[in-house]
Amino acid sequence: MNQWFYSHLPKVWGRWWAARLLATTACSEWLRADNPDFTRWQRVKRNALCLGLFIAPGKLPLSITKKPSAQ
Repeated sequence: MNQWFYSHLPKVWGRWWAARLLATTACSEWLRADNPDFTRWQRVKRNALCLGLFIAPGKLPLSITKKPSAQ
């Protein structure tokens, strides 16, 4: 079980942050200089979009991967 968890955790983590980045980009209109406060409702909409992107089947148009450290 631990082997499976540690081999899949980076992929899941990368997909989550890719979905989060895409959702934040889609909501970037709210994050402009003349609207400095990001309201709770805006945060809920961004997080719902992020979750939808995360659980949607298929490959996201963006991927975040960790480079292996040099040993």
